[in-house]
This record gives sequence, C-alpha cells and structure tokens, in this order.
Amino acid sequence: MHSLLAFATICEYALHGIQGNHTCCPHDITHPGDDTPDCGCRDDTAGTPYRLGYQLAGAGPNLTMFNFDMAKVDPAASVDADGAPDQQFGADVDCSGMGVKSITFAVHPDLQVKDVIFNGFNYTWQFEPYTDSAKWLKILDLDYRPSDFPDGKPVPLQILAQGPAVTELCPAASQFGSQSSCQYLVYGLSGYDQCCPTGVTSWFNPSIFMSMTR
Repeated sequence: MHSLLAFATICEYALHGIQGNHTCCPHDITHPGDDTPDCGCRDDTAGTPYRLGYQLAGAGPNLTMFNFDMAKVDPAASVDADGAPDQQFGADVDCSGMGVKSITFAVHPDLQVKDVIFNGFNYTWQFEPYTDSAKWLKILDLDYRPSDFPDGKPVPLQILAQGPAVTELCPAASQFGSQSSCQYLVYGLSGYDQCCPTGVTSWFNPSIFMSMTR
C-alpha cells in the first residue's frame, strides 16, 4: 500500500445517520498504511476528554523545540462537523473517562529526537515503523488519570528535535499546508476497555474548548 501521506489523501470525514431516536455523527480521519500500533481499541476522538493543539516552535543551535498543549475537555460538549453535539450512539465502550498511557505522532522518517517533555518531566520514547514517508514517535509510560490534569489549564508537551533547521515535525504539515499539522494517537484505558482516539493537531489553544459545556 502506498502512503496516503505521500499522496495528500488523508481526509477528515463525518458519517451521518440515525439509530432509534438519536442522530449519530461520528467523525475521524482516514489512516495511511497498516493498522495503527494499538488497533482493536475504540477510536472516537469526539467522545474522549483530550484535545491536542500546536503552539509556536522555538529554535536553537542544532535544536528545534516543537510545542503542543493537551487540554482535558468535557466530551459531552463535543461538536461534530455538522455543528450538532456529539451523540452517544450505543457504543459498547465509553471512552469519556479514559486515562493517558501513551501519545504517538506520525513524524518524518529522518527525524532525530533528543528529548520529549510532558508536563515538565522527561519521558521515555521510541520510534516504530509506519509508512515509507513517516514513522511513529511513541511517548511511553505517561500513566495519567483524568484527575491528574489540572482544571482550566492545558498540559504542555515538547518534542526537542536534533539537527539544523528542522522546519517540520510531521509529514501532515506539508499535506495540510501548515506547520501545525501532526497526525497523533492517544492511547489509554477506560476501566478495562482500550481507547485510542486519533486526530490531526491544528494551530490553536485547546483551552478554548475547556469551558465548553453541553
């Protein structure tokens, strides 16, 4: 299979339908290459309590700091692509209370990483194969519960890349025409169930979602 990143065919999509008396509007993005490392768990970004946003990058001698914010939001206030509140459509896995065990980004295959910092602490990370034009950068052992995220304040995440003039962290940046775009996957547990919402970051402060309520 050719990489969809290489051919700019990653698409955000929304499905519209009715189940019983409820309108259902699940949305997601198409995935390039093989199944993600955590296939088999529930991918429902709208129904999960976390959003990732991109902030300005900083540069130094042979180092570039890519900055993100992770905000905990009220998934009940999530808005789908049609502007309607997301509906719980009878799913057997509820990820609204999931924790965070790992965060994974689809990054350039030649990227070199020096450090990954989440909430002010260095964490273990590893590369995993993905496609010809991307590899996974997986941030491990986070083990955060929803109660570990501060109220009203996003948690910063920094990726420190090595090498001169690293202008893009992720192939999605070129395909979406914005340095802020990175495909990501958050993995965690909700009770005994696995949750792995996937999305694309954008250039915004996710704190704007933190005060939303249904």
